[in-house]
Amino acid sequence: MEYYSHILLLCDPFLRESAAMERARALAAACGGHLHLAILDDLPIGMGGIDSTLQIRAREETRKRQEKWLTSKADSMQAWGIKTSVQAAWTEDAVKELLEIVINKNVDLIIKDTLLEKSLHRAFITPLDWKILRHCKVATHLVSSTDHPLPQKVAAALDLSKSTSESDELNNRIMTSAKQLALQSNAELHILHAHNLSTDFLVYAASPVPWTPVLQDKKKRNIHSKNEENRRKIRSP
Repeated sequence: MEYYSHILLLCDPFLRESAAMERARALAAACGGHLHLAILDDLPIGMGGIDSTLQIRAREETRKRQEKWLTSKADSMQAWGIKTSVQAAWTEDAVKELLEIVINKNVDLIIKDTLLEKSLHRAFITPLDWKILRHCKVATHLVSSTDHPLPQKVAAALDLSKSTSESDELNNRIMTSAKQLALQSNAELHILHAHNLSTDFLVYAASPVPWTPVLQDKKKRNIHSKNEENRRKIRSP
């Protein structure tokens, strides 16, 4: 099982340390991997009634300040045996820029802090976190807070209610990611599946076959069988 050895940390444009930075540093140090620290910011030109030349100058000065801050953080991490690189970029499409970094840096794990967005803000602007989860296939670790630098317990939530090539592929990806994170962190690995029996009641309610304790027991055995099959997959190398 491979470790996450090419980690991308998306840092706060306002230059605040976060729980995500502590987590990224600990995970990179655990395997002696490479950590790329990046800030993706945007300041549209030609808006707000401010002269575009002044905006361009302000944007470049801010970028240099961000890059200097990233470099100072990267230098301190090298004492942990972590290989680092930094990037401060201005972009009109943060997700597109992110995907380019993932390809160019061969990233296998994205780490980012996450904050609760106000409902009014979400109604008009899709949060970057949502866009990353939707468009990026690389494992993404969103961190809101940390009691420990490395996670102590890792939970993989699987959907065993159906067996299709698409759902099986997704379950396998989730299991692989969870095992990698647990091994790298020396953490407990827990596999979860919640089955909604209400759909089964509806199916049998519309059929001539009564929903008897025998059928309930049969359904539970089927679920248990799927869980056992999945446990065998988890134990396999």
